[in-house]
Amino acid sequence: MVGDLRRSEGQAALEIEDPVAREQALDDAETRLTADFGRAALTSDEIGKINVLLGARQ
Repeated sequence: MVGDLRRSEGQAALEIEDPVAREQALDDAETRLTADFGRAALTSDEIGKINVLLGARQ
């Protein structure tokens, strides 16, 4: 599923030790997620809700 793939990308990004590379990986994952929703951007509130849903599945 797309959600599982995006969660894996986010988790992989968090494991990157270099802070600049980690931030870029997180930005890339967010960009792909917004595209999956057919949007130019997601609000912070929407991202928070997605994080809660994904966290509940762990």
